[in-house]
Amino acid sequence: MAEPSGPSTTTIKRLFAHSGNRCAFPRCKTAMIQSETVIGEICHVAAGSPNGPRYDANQTPAQRHSYDNLILLCPTHHAVVDDDWETYSVQRLLKMKAEHEAAAGTMAEADAATGAQLLLSVNQAGGIAAHTIHTVNVHVLPPERVPQAVPVSAGMTFFPTGEALANAGFPGGQGFTFDTTRFAYLRLLSPSNQQRVGLPRVLEVFKQGRVRPLSENWIPAAIDRNRHGAIVYIQAKSHQIANFTQAFVTGELWGMNNGLFQFPQPKICTLSAVAMEKLYVTALPNYLLVAAEAFSLPMPYSVEFGIKGIEHARISFPHYPAGRVVGPIYDEAFRRTYSLSERTPEAVTELLRRYFNEFYGELVGAKRADVFTDDFVAAHDLPPR
Repeated sequence: MAEPSGPSTTTIKRLFAHSGNRCAFPRCKTAMIQSETVIGEICHVAAGSPNGPRYDANQTPAQRHSYDNLILLCPTHHAVVDDDWETYSVQRLLKMKAEHEAAAGTMAEADAATGAQLLLSVNQAGGIAAHTIHTVNVHVLPPERVPQAVPVSAGMTFFPTGEALANAGFPGGQGFTFDTTRFAYLRLLSPSNQQRVGLPRVLEVFKQGRVRPLSENWIPAAIDRNRHGAIVYIQAKSHQIANFTQAFVTGELWGMNNGLFQFPQPKICTLSAVAMEKLYVTALPNYLLVAAEAFSLPMPYSVEFGIKGIEHARISFPHYPAGRVVGPIYDEAFRRTYSLSERTPEAVTELLRRYFNEFYGELVGAKRADVFTDDFVAAHDLPPR
């Protein structure tokens, strides 16, 4: 029998059932799953790979991914326990887990099954993937296999709707939130990284202005610290964020933007293909530069593109002599995850082309080579057709 490469569905179901849907860190009230947003992380007590925190070479693969060696934590406390290996020993984490589960009790079977399915459907913040991803070639991984019972958009945000991601003035004086109804996002992390970048380094890099918000244009942006790490953002209006980039203490970067859509009618929106492409063409090289040179994260990188709130939307393309609008889209969201093993211009261009072609082809049946011209992509610095 093959050795397990990760926790089983049964194990995660049991783990979630005894968690009370709460982080196991003492006095933390953070919910692991909030509506359809996955906040919690599946953490190994003794690391699942060499050089990780509290790694035990005597454990078998089955023991490493067993219920007894797993604990559910929020991103903040996951970072806390992994940054201080000596304070948060195996014995202390097991005691923490036991006390938490004793107080939480056991949830209903149906709720436990739903929670486990959500946890298994997304990459956990900080680089842990609870499901298996098989490499297709040196650059690209296949689409995520999300169970049918789980919305495609599950796990597209790292925070609950309405959370203040930044504040102006005194703490809590003016909280800035991000509208999660419709947005595009970009996520980059180093799954092989075992050493956390740490909050001091993350804040230093942000204060140096090296991280850009997820925007096609570079304009002055505000910087703040939040419970997830550091954020650089552009304000849309009072108390609202137009776009931002969040960095976690692991070095993971996660950007979101909700300025790509136009709404000519209720329940109908138009997405500009050019604006979307320029967004990713501008942001991805910056993320790669920060990850490699500022955070010193090893490759390969996991690069995740996604968009939510696109059901009934149409995509507008430049098409001479007039524009062309294609749609509607019948999917509520779209996401793809790729592996990038080198950050040469050629590799980055090929990854972007792959995503754009899959996006148009699978959502509206359009071929990128038919809706763009060579002159147009060259004039706008977009990947070749």
